[in-house]
Amino acid sequence: MAGAGNAVETLLVEEDVARDGVTELEQGARDSTDEMRHYLSSKFASLQDEIHKEITSRDVLLRKLEESVTRLSEDIAPLKDYVTAKMQEEAHSASSQSSGSPEGGASQDGDQETEEERNKRVQNRCVDVMMSLTEIRMNNEEKTQKVRGFNERIYKTSPLTLPLLC
Repeated sequence: MAGAGNAVETLLVEEDVARDGVTELEQGARDSTDEMRHYLSSKFASLQDEIHKEITSRDVLLRKLEESVTRLSEDIAPLKDYVTAKMQEEAHSASSQSSGSPEGGASQDGDQETEEERNKRVQNRCVDVMMSLTEIRMNNEEKTQKVRGFNERIYKTSPLTLPLLC
C-alpha cells in the first residue's frame, strides 16, 4: 500500500494547482502585488503633480522677485547719482579747503580721515537719503530708529547691495 499513499499525496498537490499551473496562493500574491503597484503608481503620480505645482509656483515667485529687484534698482538709480554727486562735491570742497592750508595743501595728521571713518560717513549719508525717502506713519523716535537700523543693515548686507543703494 505504499504505492497508494503516494498517489493520494500527488492528488492533493494537483488539486491545489489552478488551470494555468498557478496555485491560489500564487494568484493571491500576484493580485496583492498588482494592487500595491497600482497604489504606488497613483501615489507617485500625485507626488509628481505636487512637485510640479511647487516648482511652478517657485518659478513664478522668483520671476516676481526678479521684477521687483529690477524696479527697485531703477527707482534707486537717481538716489545713487545724487549721493555720488554730493560726495564728489564734498570731496572737491574739502580738497579746495585743504589747498588753502599753511602747508600748501597737505593735510595735518589730525585732519586725515581713515578709510573706516570715510566708509562710516558714506554709509550715514546713504542711510540719511534712504530715510528721507521713507514715510513712517504715526512716526515716533522708536520707529525712526528701527527703520534707520533696518536701512543700515541693508547697507551692510553685502557689497552687491551698495550699488543699488548709493
